[in-house]
Amino acid sequence: MPKAFYRKWIFVLLLLAACAPRATVTRETANDTPVPTSIPTAAETPFIMPTPPPLPTSLCNGTSRQQLILQERGVVLPDDPRPVNMRREPGTDSPVVERIPVRGLFYVLEGPICEGDYAWFKVDYQGIEGWIAEGDQTSYYVAPYLPG
Repeated sequence: MPKAFYRKWIFVLLLLAACAPRATVTRETANDTPVPTSIPTAAETPFIMPTPPPLPTSLCNGTSRQQLILQERGVVLPDDPRPVNMRREPGTDSPVVERIPVRGLFYVLEGPICEGDYAWFKVDYQGIEGWIAEGDQTSYYVAPYLPG
């Protein structure tokens, strides 16, 4: 028989031997008496709980943690019956270019930009682009509107 044939079978036998379960191993003591030593199984292996990651914090001081997601849709929340002001630039001093009504959907383009006590996001609402505040320390005006 060719050597390649024997090599193949030796490989198969070594692979089977490596995969065979081993419940105990013996070691010899000073008086040549075999003593069984158990090998820990998966059930006996201790599990170490990983440390959870820290909770996300706000990128802007004085605001709640940002929730809007870039390149995703957002929605104006119904908690406050007033529409959300969309401004030309981030900041309450910038002129209002549009008002997004309650439950109005928009697309998040940029942000957040920290200005005043707000986190501002540039959004597209029905083809009009402007900046909206996500919320303040007590509540969110808008939220992500994810598919599903």
